[in-house]
Amino acid sequence: MRQTFSLEGHFVDIQKRIIFPCRMKVKEGRIQEIIEISKAPEIFIMPGFIDAHDSHNIILVGSDDDKMVQAANLVIENKGGLSAVNEKEAKVLPLPIGGLMSGEDGYKITKQYIYLDKMVKDM
Repeated sequence: MRQTFSLEGHFVDIQKRIIFPCRMKVKEGRIQEIIEISKAPEIFIMPGFIDAHDSHNIILVGSDDDKMVQAANLVIENKGGLSAVNEKEAKVLPLPIGGLMSGEDGYKITKQYIYLDKMVKDM
Protein backbone atom coordinates (compact mmCIF):
# COMPACT_ATOMS: atom_id res chain seq x y z
CA MET A 1 0.00 0.00 0.00
CA ARG A 2 1.33 3.43 -0.95
CA GLN A 3 1.70 5.65 2.09
CA THR A 4 2.19 9.02 0.34
CA PHE A 5 0.59 10.46 -2.80
CA SER A 6 -0.46 13.76 -4.39
CA LEU A 7 -3.75 14.63 -6.02
CA GLU A 8 -4.57 17.68 -8.13
CA GLY A 9 -8.01 19.21 -8.46
CA HIS A 10 -10.17 22.08 -7.26
CA PHE A 11 -10.20 22.24 -3.46
CA VAL A 12 -13.60 23.07 -2.00
CA ASP A 13 -13.33 24.79 1.38
CA ILE A 14 -16.89 24.75 2.72
CA GLN A 15 -16.07 26.80 5.84
CA LYS A 16 -14.35 29.63 3.94
CA ARG A 17 -16.73 29.29 0.95
CA ILE A 18 -13.91 29.22 -1.60
CA ILE A 19 -12.79 26.90 -4.38
CA PHE A 20 -9.28 26.98 -5.81
CA PRO A 21 -7.01 24.73 -7.95
CA CYS A 22 -4.57 22.82 -5.77
CA ARG A 23 -2.13 19.99 -5.33
CA MET A 24 -2.91 18.06 -2.17
CA LYS A 25 -0.25 15.92 -0.52
CA VAL A 26 -1.54 12.98 1.51
CA LYS A 27 0.52 10.81 3.84
CA GLU A 28 -0.85 7.72 5.57
CA GLY A 29 -4.43 8.83 4.88
CA ARG A 30 -4.01 12.36 6.24
CA ILE A 31 -3.72 15.63 4.35
CA GLN A 32 -0.21 17.01 4.84
CA GLU A 33 -0.26 20.03 2.57
CA ILE A 34 -2.60 21.92 0.25
CA ILE A 35 -0.73 24.01 -2.33
CA GLU A 36 -2.59 26.48 -4.55
CA ILE A 37 -1.59 26.03 -8.21
CA SER A 38 -2.53 27.88 -11.40
CA LYS A 39 -4.38 25.06 -13.19
CA ALA A 40 -5.88 21.72 -12.14
CA PRO A 41 -8.05 18.96 -13.66
CA GLU A 42 -11.79 19.51 -13.52
CA ILE A 43 -12.31 17.40 -10.41
CA PHE A 44 -13.32 18.69 -7.00
CA ILE A 45 -11.66 17.66 -3.76
CA MET A 46 -13.91 17.85 -0.74
CA PRO A 47 -12.17 16.23 2.24
CA GLY A 48 -14.54 14.76 4.75
CA PHE A 49 -17.62 14.83 2.53
CA ILE A 50 -19.24 11.77 0.99
CA ASP A 51 -22.09 13.72 -0.58
CA ALA A 52 -22.12 17.48 -0.87
CA HIS A 53 -25.36 17.36 -2.89
CA ASP A 54 -23.32 17.39 -6.09
CA SER A 55 -22.01 13.88 -6.68
CA HIS A 56 -20.66 14.67 -10.15
CA ASN A 57 -17.15 14.49 -8.78
CA ILE A 58 -14.80 11.65 -7.93
CA ILE A 59 -15.63 9.55 -4.92
CA LEU A 60 -12.99 6.92 -4.13
CA VAL A 61 -13.58 3.86 -1.99
CA GLY A 62 -10.84 1.34 -1.34
CA SER A 63 -7.94 0.20 0.78
CA ASP A 64 -5.03 0.40 -1.67
CA ASP A 65 -3.80 3.91 -2.49
CA ASP A 66 -2.19 2.88 -5.79
CA LYS A 67 -5.36 1.23 -7.07
CA MET A 68 -7.48 4.18 -5.91
CA VAL A 69 -5.23 6.63 -7.79
CA GLN A 70 -5.40 4.38 -10.87
CA ALA A 71 -9.22 4.28 -10.63
CA ALA A 72 -9.40 8.09 -10.30
CA ASN A 73 -7.07 8.56 -13.28
CA LEU A 74 -9.23 6.26 -15.42
CA VAL A 75 -12.26 8.44 -14.70
CA ILE A 76 -10.29 11.65 -15.37
CA GLU A 77 -8.83 10.30 -18.65
CA ASN A 78 -12.35 9.36 -19.85
CA LYS A 79 -13.85 12.71 -18.78
CA GLY A 80 -16.18 11.01 -16.31
CA GLY A 81 -17.50 7.59 -15.58
CA LEU A 82 -17.22 4.64 -13.24
CA SER A 83 -14.10 2.58 -12.72
CA ALA A 84 -12.87 -0.40 -10.76
CA VAL A 85 -9.35 -1.71 -10.24
CA ASN A 86 -8.41 -5.04 -8.70
CA GLU A 87 -5.37 -7.31 -8.73
CA LYS A 88 -6.17 -8.65 -12.23
CA GLU A 89 -7.62 -5.76 -14.21
CA ALA A 90 -8.64 -2.11 -14.44
CA LYS A 91 -11.97 -1.31 -16.10
CA VAL A 92 -13.78 1.92 -16.83
CA LEU A 93 -17.28 2.74 -18.03
CA PRO A 94 -16.76 6.09 -19.79
CA LEU A 95 -19.50 8.68 -19.18
CA PRO A 96 -18.09 11.71 -21.01
CA ILE A 97 -21.30 13.78 -21.32
CA GLY A 98 -21.20 15.93 -18.22
CA GLY A 99 -19.32 13.11 -16.53
CA LEU A 100 -22.68 11.37 -16.08
CA MET A 101 -23.94 10.17 -19.45
CA SER A 102 -22.80 8.41 -22.60
CA GLY A 103 -23.74 8.70 -26.25
CA GLU A 104 -23.12 4.96 -26.68
CA ASP A 105 -25.80 2.33 -27.24
CA GLY A 106 -27.80 1.67 -24.05
CA TYR A 107 -27.30 -2.11 -24.31
CA LYS A 108 -23.53 -1.67 -24.54
CA ILE A 109 -23.53 0.61 -21.49
CA THR A 110 -25.71 -1.84 -19.56
CA LYS A 111 -23.30 -4.72 -20.27
CA GLN A 112 -20.34 -2.62 -19.15
CA TYR A 113 -22.16 -1.54 -15.98
CA ILE A 114 -23.15 -5.11 -15.09
CA TYR A 115 -19.55 -6.23 -15.56
CA LEU A 116 -18.22 -3.41 -13.35
CA ASP A 117 -20.89 -4.08 -10.72
CA LYS A 118 -19.95 -7.77 -10.53
CA MET A 119 -16.25 -6.90 -10.48
CA VAL A 120 -16.75 -4.59 -7.48
CA LYS A 121 -18.96 -7.06 -5.62
CA ASP A 122 -16.34 -9.79 -6.10
CA MET A 123 -13.58 -7.67 -4.49
